[in-house]
Amino acid sequence: MLESSEPLHSDMVLLAIGVTPDTHLAKDAGLRLGIRGSIAVNERMETSVPDIYAVGDAVEVTHFVTGQKALISLAGPANKQGRIAADNICGGNSHFTGSQGSSVLKLFSLTAASTGINEKAAQAAGIAYDKVVLFPASHATYYPGARSMAMKVLYEKESLRLLGAQIVGGEGVDKRIDVLATAIRAKMTALELTELDLSYARPIPPPRIR
Repeated sequence: MLESSEPLHSDMVLLAIGVTPDTHLAKDAGLRLGIRGSIAVNERMETSVPDIYAVGDAVEVTHFVTGQKALISLAGPANKQGRIAADNICGGNSHFTGSQGSSVLKLFSLTAASTGINEKAAQAAGIAYDKVVLFPASHATYYPGARSMAMKVLYEKESLRLLGAQIVGGEGVDKRIDVLATAIRAKMTALELTELDLSYARPIPPPRIR
């Protein structure tokens, strides 16, 4: 339904408008706010007011790759933040070390996944980077059912440290993005990917990045 015209009929509607945190309660309570009105927290998920904690889509986090403040509205980081906050409320001393925004989407026969930063984010962060674009098969091409996928991997020019990756394809996308997400978390370089000892069988999508 549009305000300025007649209703448009469609079979499907995709919303890609981003997320804006609703933090009026935190603002009214005098908590310090961060980017785009999000709630500022420390590594223990504690707000600017002692013993008040906040987690999830409403809080700003430190991006693991860039070290800059970011809004990453994903279930995985929110779940981790909740566990960390609960541990600290119960007297523990757990810390959230940042998020790199690893995510995956299933859209009909395609799977799209990403982790770390893309080219636009690297440019905004002032990171000198290079990239490699690959089109590997989902599994051995001489075995029936193989499909190509598109893969882009970013790495820092000077250090070769992995920065991010995006993959679109059929089967095997999720496995590859998780390998890259783990490599980024471990601060591995692009060259160190060749040293990984990963599983392989002809009919199964391999996690190899090449």
